[in-house]
Amino acid sequence: MAGEGLRSASELTQRVVSAIIMAALAVAVAWFGGLPFAVVWIGLAVAVAYEWGRVVAADQARLLAVAVGAVGAVFVLGGLRPGATPMVLAALAGAIILVLVIPREGPRGWLAGGVLYAVVLAFATIAVRGEGALGFVAILYMFAVVWMTDIGAYFAGRTFGGPKFAPRISPKKTWSGVVGGLFSGVLFSLLVLWAFGHRVTPMNGVVSLILGISVVYGDLFESFLKRRFGVKDAGAIIPGHGGFLDRLDGFTIAIALAALLGAMRSGFGTVAEGLLTW
Repeated sequence: MAGEGLRSASELTQRVVSAIIMAALAVAVAWFGGLPFAVVWIGLAVAVAYEWGRVVAADQARLLAVAVGAVGAVFVLGGLRPGATPMVLAALAGAIILVLVIPREGPRGWLAGGVLYAVVLAFATIAVRGEGALGFVAILYMFAVVWMTDIGAYFAGRTFGGPKFAPRISPKKTWSGVVGGLFSGVLFSLLVLWAFGHRVTPMNGVVSLILGISVVYGDLFESFLKRRFGVKDAGAIIPGHGGFLDRLDGFTIAIALAALLGAMRSGFGTVAEGLLTW
């Protein structure tokens, strides 16, 4: 029992240290914005695509990574402009066709889905960051929603336990964890807006809650994916966290929804304004 306690404490320490390092790097890159931010997130999308490939059809992992990298290269060469959207969509369509046609074996639909999933992760994140100070606040707001929903869920679940939320998909997730995570995500995301002098409205809280719910279901989706293909972790590159697909599951769905909300309200070129100004 003592050995198990020490191992659990060691794993928690490992998770915390890794999380602090990743958070610091993410915020630093977000502060720079522009090309450095885009290149980093396209790189992360390539890593996510590779890990997705390892989960669904290991021999196709490199193909997925190359396909997503090609779409990212088109975007960078297009100058990171909203006007490059037609070229990016054409490249995305080509990448999906590529993975549908080339593999002779394996779940082709899942492979194509992996390309779309990774590309959405990159370009939704880049769109939310956008340019200028408001884009920086918007991406910090998203980090707060996602990170604090995860952290709040982890500690609330361990503290209160109780009925399981989705036992067939994620046996460790509890209703107390979900509620605690959503509360934490909403609270800290609104604190980010307040700290940067942004006007906070009830609607900001509603949007934070909706995004927090999407984090929960994004995490469930990745759990379902791994169970569907009999895999425990998508990768092992991040100590205590698994792989990038494991770490960015909730973020991917939340940032996609955030970019959609922002673009619907104020256009693709000013997603941050549409997301934060209610």
